[in-house]
Amino acid sequence: MPNLVDLLYDTATRAGNRISSFVTNPIETFKSTVNDLNTQAGQYNQALADSVREPLTGPKTMALAQQMAEGYSPGGIMIPAAKDIAFKATMLEKKGLTPQQIHKELGVHRGAVDKQWRQELDDRSAFVKGTGTFENTVMNRMTALGKDKTAEPITVGDVFHHSELYKHYPELKDIEVRFLPKDSKIDGRMAIPEEGKGWLEMRGDLSSEQARDVMLHELQHPIQEAEGWAVGGSASDFQNQDPAIKAKNALAWRKEVENTAERMGLNPSKNSDWYLNAQQKLIDEYYANKIGNWLPHEDIRSEASWPKYSKGTDSRTQAEQLVKLYGLDKNTTPYTPKQMYSRLGGEVEARQVQARKDLTPEQRLQYFPNEYTPQPKGYGIDTPISDLLYLNRQGYFNNQDINGQPIQ
Repeated sequence: MPNLVDLLYDTATRAGNRISSFVTNPIETFKSTVNDLNTQAGQYNQALADSVREPLTGPKTMALAQQMAEGYSPGGIMIPAAKDIAFKATMLEKKGLTPQQIHKELGVHRGAVDKQWRQELDDRSAFVKGTGTFENTVMNRMTALGKDKTAEPITVGDVFHHSELYKHYPELKDIEVRFLPKDSKIDGRMAIPEEGKGWLEMRGDLSSEQARDVMLHELQHPIQEAEGWAVGGSASDFQNQDPAIKAKNALAWRKEVENTAERMGLNPSKNSDWYLNAQQKLIDEYYANKIGNWLPHEDIRSEASWPKYSKGTDSRTQAEQLVKLYGLDKNTTPYTPKQMYSRLGGEVEARQVQARKDLTPEQRLQYFPNEYTPQPKGYGIDTPISDLLYLNRQGYFNNQDINGQPIQ
């Protein structure tokens, strides 16, 4: 049976495999996809890091400004900010302007989890190319395009109009569209196989407006993948509630034993039997205080005694991360798979795309994207930043930003 640390890594690996399999090798594919832009971005990041350490008028800052002037404008529904705008935004940060002020001034904001500069496309002109149910739209478009469903798949570009999106991400037009099973409890998903290209699955009974809403959400996910942002996932990626509970109980007992040993003056470096002696005393105290029924199960006490739970070990740190990941550091019960999935930064952003899809340019500036405004009451994020879960394209997730700093 795998130990808790193995289970922690297994969860991350499965999530990473499912998500990064949109491309065969996520790191190498990312490099080849952005090609020269990747090199420019790397130079930009280094130049930006150098410029932050000097005054606004310093030579490195001015060199960066020149680099920005050369132009850089990738795009998407939530898209990377153009380099010149990102530069201006960073300079405003250095001057002490708040994120809200920068957004109102330049129309850009940092991602709530990965901290990368973003701007938004106007999605008001996007539409599904048909009326009635989505299934009818697909069938009518196949007929109009002369496609045989057994030989030629229908694609996103065939059924969904969004010229601005395709201008920046033309590959999205070629994603195959399929139908979800009729009894599906979800409206849509980006299906990611272990190998080969992904495809978009949709419910056939969605109205054209519902289909538009779902497609905007789902097409945000391959953009997140391509840009190395916080990505979405699936509830099936988060099935380790029981191991998290076990880790919580084992850690709690371990710490009680350690505190008892400290009270007894036992030193682990000098007393080889310190743990057994301290644990026995603690058990005796439970019974003496008539709370023996509160003792952890023998399996938990045995787990807690393993050296991997010693202070300062990586295994103990990883077990603590598992407990925190599932919310057991502050809740008595773990987050459900659906709750874990909903907390993912990439899913929060994709839901935000849906909420903001019909805002005018003026309204987009009015409503700050990173403000916590539970839907459907507002246009910010529907999950507090402190509760967001960061899953990146390699499948690593925690509650830290891309620089390893705690999300605040």
